[in-house]
Amino acid sequence: MIDENTMVVAYDYKRGERRGPWRRGQPFLQRESEGSGDCINCRQCVSVCPTGIDIRDGTQMECVHCTACIDACDTVMEKIGRPRGLIRYASLDSIERGKLFHFTPRMAVYSLVLVVLAGVLAFLVFTRSDVEATLLRAQGLLHQTTDEGRISNLYTVKVINKSTRDVPVELRLESHQGS
Repeated sequence: MIDENTMVVAYDYKRGERRGPWRRGQPFLQRESEGSGDCINCRQCVSVCPTGIDIRDGTQMECVHCTACIDACDTVMEKIGRPRGLIRYASLDSIERGKLFHFTPRMAVYSLVLVVLAGVLAFLVFTRSDVEATLLRAQGLLHQTTDEGRISNLYTVKVINKSTRDVPVELRLESHQGS
């Protein structure tokens, strides 16, 4: 379900690599001339990650997209005077080619499927009955014959009230005489 246009929490490796420590007062033109990128290898993105991954190693299955790494990196970038967004919501295509976000046919299909599923869920919730009842024959007994020659059957009835109000329940035989 992920392709090169999928928006994920991503590290801009073109801007950030080659990682290296930053010396206080070091001008970034000097860093650029040395071949260093904006990432100062502070590892704040790794330390705040609840799953302990390094987002700088690329998109990973363990990432829960909590965006804690984005906040940590943006804080560091502000402190050292660099632009925010070294780690951001982006697609692989936008990082590699600089393309802006565009709505793809795949996104349209996924959106349509999501809307249909939400509609089915809403239909099922709003059309459900207030009471659910299950009637089962008691386990281990087919029937009993009383001293008067009457047949007795035992059943287990389970009634579930799905509403927030009290619902009266009445049990009666409709097709045969008896009680």
